Amino acid sequence: MIDEALARYPLHDPRAQVIRQNENLTYRVVDSDRVHLLRVHRRVPGYTLDILQGSRPAADYLHGELGVLRYLRETTGIPVQVPVPSEDGEDVTFLADGTPVTLLEWVDGMPVEDVQCTPELAWTIGETTARMHSAFRALGRERHPPFRRYAYDQQLLLGMIGEVRDAERQGQITGDQLLCMVDALIEIGHRMDALDRVPDSTCLVHSDLSPSNLVWTGTQVVPIDFSLSGYSHHLMDLGSLLAQFTLAEERAAIIDGYETASGHRVDLTSVEPFYAMQVLLFVACQHNQSPRWDWFPETVDRWCSTMFAPLCRRESLLVPA
Repeated sequence: MIDEALARYPLHDPRAQVIRQNENLTYRVVDSDRVHLLRVHRRVPGYTLDILQGSRPAADYLHGELGVLRYLRETTGIPVQVPVPSEDGEDVTFLADGTPVTLLEWVDGMPVEDVQCTPELAWTIGETTARMHSAFRALGRERHPPFRRYAYDQQLLLGMIGEVRDAERQGQITGDQLLCMVDALIEIGHRMDALDRVPDSTCLVHSDLSPSNLVWTGTQVVPIDFSLSGYSHHLMDLGSLLAQFTLAEERAAIIDGYETASGHRVDLTSVEPFYAMQVLLFVACQHNQSPRWDWFPETVDRWCSTMFAPLCRRESLLVPA
């Protein structure tokens, strides 16, 4: 498979090393003095994006993602990865079995998960996110969104309810956990309804700003892996960040960087539904992997008691006491 994929590109003596497999199988490819990221778009068993993709071909969304990357590179100066065309000049090519393949430029640096997160680095993460959103908001003013991407909206919440119900039917979560999750998804929907009435609050978002998807180059933070990007409230990215960066000083610096660069104050109460939604999306898309995870039952209990139930009771999840 890897040899077939590499043969699609104008490479001379490529050497490939597996990085990971989740929503796709990724390789670090060294070719002479150049480095690339090869993605074979084959998900790990048990991971589904059906509630996001529906029946539309995956290639449609891949073309949209690559368009997003080119747009960001051109408009923000953030050195995000851009696609490397195949021998046929295509951004998306296919293996003989129909599996899509893409090749991207490599970003030199260290994943933030492997770097000490100083207040300065956390501030830069917030500032970079705001710069990205500013570019995405400019797109939102156009009549028709130019990129085919996922929709993180109330319709998706209905699909997520269906997935967690399926998880309960298969014995992957308990009945009490199911009820707690469904209540939380309904509450998130109510809060999204309110945010829908706020002007200029929706735009493209990355949606998966984990420390492994942020690269520190030594001078700036570069988001990578836009494969789950889509249209939502801009606060979704802050929910993603605050779900991953849990220390109070990290969160404060991220918010300060975002507010400084955007010129807008962040209402943490409005971030909270997206903070919980990130975790619920994980369950909805990956519950079929859970029989392999010994940690899953206890962790779901903790999420229910410390995140989902308090959200439904309108207790603060992020605002310091």
